[in-house]
Amino acid sequence: MDIYDRQKKTSMCWFNKSSDLRASAAAIWVSTDPELSDRIVKDCSLGGGFVMGAAVIPVFRMLCGMSMELIFKAIVVKREDKVNESDHNLLNHASMAGIIYSEHERQLLKILTHSIVWAGRYPTPTPKKRGHMQEYSELVSAKLFDQVPLGTMSISIPNHSLDWESFNEMWSKAMSHYFREDKEA
Repeated sequence: MDIYDRQKKTSMCWFNKSSDLRASAAAIWVSTDPELSDRIVKDCSLGGGFVMGAAVIPVFRMLCGMSMELIFKAIVVKREDKVNESDHNLLNHASMAGIIYSEHERQLLKILTHSIVWAGRYPTPTPKKRGHMQEYSELVSAKLFDQVPLGTMSISIPNHSLDWESFNEMWSKAMSHYFREDKEA
């Protein structure tokens, strides 16, 4: 068996890549701190007015989603099941891995699925998938923002439902499941 086949069939390779993506997401999350953001902008010559907290959130979500996808696939590979490499739907992968998430977490996984497929990489989904943009916008609005009354109108305030802590909690649940597989074997 060559290195390609060996790594493809080694669950720890999938787990380690998931962990690397999680660490990268953590670094991006930390960069949203205003003081650190200012330093990064200055040190990297990103230009006046560049705000890390605004610019990197879609990429943070993409890396979170990719990390979740790979940890789910690590569990599937560990069971010696076949991984569907062309599917990025995190709800499908969580189900295949046997992990049960709350309805709220399932909605966050839907957001992360969009982030993997297009929202973390492109300004719009492919032309054939116009409805994905509407679905994503509705999910983000409903799950990541609270409507706060302000006089006769309301404003949207981020509710931090998909921040480092909530992502890390979902990832840790999958990690526990991954290592529990060892004990059950």
